[in-house]
Amino acid sequence: MRLMTYNIRCAIDRRKKHRQWPKRLELMADQIQQASIAGFQEVLPNQLDDLKKVMRNHRYVGVGRSLGDHDGEHVPIFYETKRWQKVESGHFWLSATPDIPGSTTWGNRIPRMCTWLRLIDRSSRRGLYVFNTHLDHLSWKSRRLSAQLLLATIQNRPSPGDPVVLMGDFNCRPGSTPLKTLLRDKRQLIDSFSKSSELPNASSTYNGWRPSKKGRRRIDFILLSPSLKLRNSQILCISRGSTVASDHHPVVADLDWA
Repeated sequence: MRLMTYNIRCAIDRRKKHRQWPKRLELMADQIQQASIAGFQEVLPNQLDDLKKVMRNHRYVGVGRSLGDHDGEHVPIFYETKRWQKVESGHFWLSATPDIPGSTTWGNRIPRMCTWLRLIDRSSRRGLYVFNTHLDHLSWKSRRLSAQLLLATIQNRPSPGDPVVLMGDFNCRPGSTPLKTLLRDKRQLIDSFSKSSELPNASSTYNGWRPSKKGRRRIDFILLSPSLKLRNSQILCISRGSTVASDHHPVVADLDWA
């Protein structure tokens, strides 16, 4: 099964033709369809509608970050319906009041949230939890406390025997405090890049609209339970000439059941 996390960049760059959403969607369409489970970030309602059209073999869960409705940015999870059956799903805000839509209590001015769902593999009948999030880009306090909340939520999941995937744009690099928090116990979560063929100096997921992976700005992650069999993980560069599909590269991880 292929998992993907992808910050697709919200559709606000209308003045520059190569950054217009329809052109970018065309570039990324083939790759995102290949994911069995995909977590996206910075998804506006019109982009969500377009993703649903492109990913016809998938369904999604997700709500807007400000009011918990269809408006505003989403962090949706798409899953392949032929393989997966949704058992339950939900969302919470990265704040001291996680059940209150749009709540911001940790120094972040923009609401931050997490979408999650529990899936059952139709063939093996095994369960899997998937969490998708986007940590704040400015507030160090928010990122630190958000990581603690995410880890606590994962540890307290109703079916603790099911493995977990946590993915998203963390807005911080390997070795930062939020990543140390999430990866402190290797029995809980590991970084998918432990099985990556990427070179350290060519593993940047933030690209600044350049079709290159050079650099060390790896801020997008797929973390997973070590009980899952990780075959490979890589950063994809989706581009045509000098045009890139987003200001982030997607990360993919290919997994099997252990």
